[in-house]
Amino acid sequence: MELSNSLYIIQKLKQELFLSDRFVMDSLELTSDEYHSIKHRPQKIESLDINLLTDRLGEDVCNILNGDVNWNSLRSKWADKESEIDPYYTIGAGTYMDSIRAIIQHIDNVYNNKTAKYIMSHFGLTDKILIDDSRKVNILMANEIFELLKKENLIDQNDISLMTIACLSGKIELLSSLRRKHLSGREIAKHIATNSDKYEKNYSYKFKDLDSKHYMISSISREEMNELFHTSELSSELLNIWKKEIISHTALMAKGSGIEIIDIENKVTNTYQETNYIIKDNLSSLYH
Repeated sequence: MELSNSLYIIQKLKQELFLSDRFVMDSLELTSDEYHSIKHRPQKIESLDINLLTDRLGEDVCNILNGDVNWNSLRSKWADKESEIDPYYTIGAGTYMDSIRAIIQHIDNVYNNKTAKYIMSHFGLTDKILIDDSRKVNILMANEIFELLKKENLIDQNDISLMTIACLSGKIELLSSLRRKHLSGREIAKHIATNSDKYEKNYSYKFKDLDSKHYMISSISREEMNELFHTSELSSELLNIWKKEIISHTALMAKGSGIEIIDIENKVTNTYQETNYIIKDNLSSLYH
């Protein structure tokens, strides 16, 4: 097998299934020294039998190379259905696991595996819990992960932008459906507001036209969430940026052009939190 193919398969499997180095190393029947030698000298991978890894996962090499893998199904097969997450982070769960996975993967890819593992350990997450897309956690975990990363100077708006791209990349069917409809930026914004439960379930969303070139998406904290967590301010500043980037990149990945969010207005009262994203249409498109 070609060197580039073998590297691609290992990288793709680690990304999609969040495989640990130990799992890959054991599957390829390598010692720790051999595995780390290959990581630093990738040309040595030519001598490996990559089928040892793919066979263990029950997937075909050609399917991976051709993009014919149902990753959601494979993640479900390998997910840990038994281990429990601390109830503190599951009560009132409205954040999908693919969002948390995208954050952890970014830290693993951009910074280092040790930091990613530290964050996972801190919140009681395992590799196999992270790939279980049937799970949800609450907004407390998302906020606390962002605050921990901020404290360690490991996150800025560019990081959040890349995290949301990784998260949306897993929503292939949703993005493909939007792309086939050839929607305008305004129509995509309406879709996000109307179908917000496909992205998260912590807030209700509304769309409002402002004028011919501007419109607004509002996220309003759900009453039951405010009562459950005894606060109306559920989203931190970083989580508001996450939502902003989800809106922008949904349009970019589904339409081929961005919708420019020119302002964010955050309003907190005793009973609710409302964040308004003021949007200006970008009429250019890669697809139109």
